[in-house]
Amino acid sequence: MTDLMLAILHHLLVFALFSIFAVQMTLVRPGLGASTVSRLARLDGAYGGLAMAVIIIGFARAIFGLKGWDYYSTYWVFWVKIGAFLLVGALSVPPTLRFRRWLGAAKADAAYIVPDDEVGAVRTWLGREGLVLLLIPILAAMLAREDRLGLDAGLLLRAITGRLQFVEGTERSLPEFFVPYSRAANFPWVSHALWFYSQMVRWGQVTHTPEHAARAAGSYRPDLYRAALAGMGFAVPGASSKVEGELTSAAVVGALGGKLTLGPDAFFDGAKFDPDQLDSYIASQRR
Repeated sequence: MTDLMLAILHHLLVFALFSIFAVQMTLVRPGLGASTVSRLARLDGAYGGLAMAVIIIGFARAIFGLKGWDYYSTYWVFWVKIGAFLLVGALSVPPTLRFRRWLGAAKADAAYIVPDDEVGAVRTWLGREGLVLLLIPILAAMLAREDRLGLDAGLLLRAITGRLQFVEGTERSLPEFFVPYSRAANFPWVSHALWFYSQMVRWGQVTHTPEHAARAAGSYRPDLYRAALAGMGFAVPGASSKVEGELTSAAVVGALGGKLTLGPDAFFDGAKFDPDQLDSYIASQRR
């Protein structure tokens, strides 16, 4: 909820900032009179206040939002966006100084008209500012992409390749640490679903009832898996469930469309999980 509220506030502030800038661009034109100068000065003050609020809420979202500071602080796009925003602030200084000078002249002379060459100079500065402003939503879209995890690539590579470091500086190779397909690694075993369910019961996340167990078992669909691979020449398990933790070494088993090598799948504590004995397994974990 915090991230949502910060995101909504951040977007509203940015939209308001762009709106005020657009109004300024519309008002700064030849024939600028005293009444419009006064309005410009007020808008410019609001523009500065909104800019500060955008920065504050933006950093609050980066620190307290769902993605967290590590995601943003390690992403170059975030710092480019901050740099672009600071550049917008720097480019807004000359127009602000002109607005103040014009306001002083307008207060001294109600019939004051801003010289056209000064109006042209300010429009040039506003044009530059607008170009940089356009970069900010582009950078924001890049920050929002879901294909970035915000994690160090080397850390991810360790898990994928099996080159792990249990002690800093000492690498240990486990070739089968990450197995995405072989040995039916991605097959939706119903026994897996029921084991996960048993752990949810163990840690108080759900009460154990036949209805809950049936719902957990139904969440894994080996029938859909087989249908998706039908006719593609892949061997798939014929069974939908098995005793987990039983294989202490690799074993070749019969399968639909050929043979499969399964295991080892032993638990660290040497226990076994028989999905047909779900009630007794759950009861044993209460001891």
